[in-house]
Amino acid sequence: QVLVIYHYLCNVCDEDMLNHCHRIVHNQSAIDVHLYSVTSNTRTISTWLKCTKCDKTTPLVEMNEKSLLLSFAKFLELKFYGSGYTASCFEGSRDCPHSALKDYIQYFSSNGLLAEFRPNSVTILNTRLPSLHLGPPAMTGKEIHDQLMPEINILQEKITTLVEQVATYLDLYQHVGVVAEHKESLKVQRNYYLGQVKKLKEKMKESYSKNDTVPELTPECKQSVMDDLNDTIVKLKIELVTVQDDWNNRIEQLHDANPKHFWEQKQSNEPDARQNDPTPSAPLADNPTPAYDDVSGPPSTSADTSPRQKHEDSSAGIQAGNNEDGIICAEEFEGPPILDDKGDYEEIDNDVTHVQQNSWLVLQKSTEGKQSDNLTEPHSPIRERPKQRKIGKFLSRQFQPLPSLFYPNEHHAHVSALSVPLSVYENEPTSIIAFTLSSHLYTEAVSRDTANRSSQQQTPVSIQAEESPTVPFNDTKTEHVSLDFNERNARFYCKVYFAKDFQKIREKVIPSGDARYIRQLCRSIGHKPKGGKTRAEFYKTVDNRLLVKEVKPVEMSSFEKIAPKYFQYVTTAVNKGNPLLLAKILGMYTVGFKNTKTGNSKRIDVVVMENLLYGCKHRMIFDLKGCTRNRCTEDTSSVLLDVNFLKHSTNEPVYVYPHAKHVLIHAISMDTEFLAENAVIDYSLLICVDKASGELVVGIIDFLRTFTLDKRLEMHVKKLSSKTLPTVVYPELYRKRFFEAMEKYFIAVPDKWTGLESATV
Repeated sequence: QVLVIYHYLCNVCDEDMLNHCHRIVHNQSAIDVHLYSVTSNTRTISTWLKCTKCDKTTPLVEMNEKSLLLSFAKFLELKFYGSGYTASCFEGSRDCPHSALKDYIQYFSSNGLLAEFRPNSVTILNTRLPSLHLGPPAMTGKEIHDQLMPEINILQEKITTLVEQVATYLDLYQHVGVVAEHKESLKVQRNYYLGQVKKLKEKMKESYSKNDTVPELTPECKQSVMDDLNDTIVKLKIELVTVQDDWNNRIEQLHDANPKHFWEQKQSNEPDARQNDPTPSAPLADNPTPAYDDVSGPPSTSADTSPRQKHEDSSAGIQAGNNEDGIICAEEFEGPPILDDKGDYEEIDNDVTHVQQNSWLVLQKSTEGKQSDNLTEPHSPIRERPKQRKIGKFLSRQFQPLPSLFYPNEHHAHVSALSVPLSVYENEPTSIIAFTLSSHLYTEAVSRDTANRSSQQQTPVSIQAEESPTVPFNDTKTEHVSLDFNERNARFYCKVYFAKDFQKIREKVIPSGDARYIRQLCRSIGHKPKGGKTRAEFYKTVDNRLLVKEVKPVEMSSFEKIAPKYFQYVTTAVNKGNPLLLAKILGMYTVGFKNTKTGNSKRIDVVVMENLLYGCKHRMIFDLKGCTRNRCTEDTSSVLLDVNFLKHSTNEPVYVYPHAKHVLIHAISMDTEFLAENAVIDYSLLICVDKASGELVVGIIDFLRTFTLDKRLEMHVKKLSSKTLPTVVYPELYRKRFFEAMEKYFIAVPDKWTGLESATV
């Protein structure tokens, strides 16, 4: 047997076994066979053993005839299953308590060759395919505590900041009689909102413990309490914005009634108004994560509401035809111009109408008196006329509103028609999606689409508060729903592709359906995956369950064509419980926004899918296509490719259980057949080797690209530059190469039960 191994030549490197290690794996154990050249030329076979734990060695003995009659298979059986035999029977190892077969290296020497049989242990993995149902996240009490407590502390700082801002302004009118009532009202509000924060902290202490001293709740109970805390924090943020607006109105009324007293008091307190601005600056807040307790009955902020406040209330949230002619949004200009109905500048007197702020106000007329859509040109300057200097000089003595408590990219507006309390963040596209899905207009559109789906002549479903020049859209299918909405200085847009079909998929995959899905999308964080050629943006939801990926327009167009078959395939797999490797896509959207205050705007196409690597901690990630051409990366800390996987498998092959490989190969066969039938190419098998949990996490990703004309040209061009096949080939050839490679990449390790399914009785 040794001579047969010795004369074997490797078909890859053409080297003999002296330069190789021959490994035999069975039942979670392995034996590594090494060959060495020695000077002895005896024909007899000699053997001895050495303990790997205590270094004791048995004497050299010659094998007798009875030992030589044992088969090599019987020898391996004793090695793999003879852990109960100790070495005490061997001369020179009577004091060694270790296993003679599993802890000892055995040597055989004959005819100038030395064979070493070294026992070894291997890790055999179970495969973890994408779950057919996404349950609640498995978060510990400490993780939830660490996530929510910083948000509650930030909320407390905002309350304190608002009180200090208002108190600073009221001190400028300390000789006015009504100020005393305002200060008392401010004190009541301060106590109320700080009391709400205290209740939040007490509820956190009751439900979650930083040191896990509180008994663990079930995942469902944890999620319910966390939802309540998140809702309360969002509601408090919205209320703080409303309270700040009310105080702006109150102080503005004080200023209008006592303008002379205000500026005399200001100048006496601060001689240089430009260098010593009396307006306290709001501290910069971190980009928070939502968190919260039901807030009911906050102290009343004002008996009546000014026209300015009424306009803001009507403009917040989803609008319908807010079209203010002759108004510009100019919070950042110290002396903005006032336009009359004719598009000319007004002469300003003591009864000047103040420039409205904190509402959605669009410049409809340019300084030339012509219609203009400046929404698409956020940085276009406003031309000044000579009169503006006089106006700016006067407006510099106008009332200056309280600084905003939040960043300009945060939008906390009260909208009663939402199923979930939430805020919108410009740097988190998921929040725009969540706002859209939770609006009653979207729900009505989906219901109307369901009722009229049989009619192919129906007009496109499109819901708009106002037309958005920055993000034009033109629905051609009733399956898509578009929504425009405004909030103060920003306009948002979201187009939901295949709204009803994706909703049905989510109802099957997510236990709570859209209710849980919307809450997951409320907040997200930017995610930069290491490795890969893509420069797409990625976001992960806070619970780490969902992954949001930017996709190219051509990928959106390709998926639209195969979407009906995709919905049918996934639905059938979930209903029948079939293994499914495709990373489930739960939604596809086009998201956009335009902020007239900051000039920021963005448009992005995204898909929302399950995070295949959820729960993986100690991991090594590979992106496999079954092709070795240009599939290697030097950065070992990033996502590795096919060539890296083959090099890694040389020293640490990926072993899986036989039944696990059977399920994996069956799923690969079914899924790739579906993709090939729809001309999909360039997909990958994402695997994560998680030895901590003993799992091989797998899933097929990037299956949005079909074999279009540009891919066909790419294939032919790359064929000319190399003899090896390029990554992009015909769909059926891509599937065949992919399937054959995956069969070789993962090694099934047999055990004592292997083969019984085919045995006959």
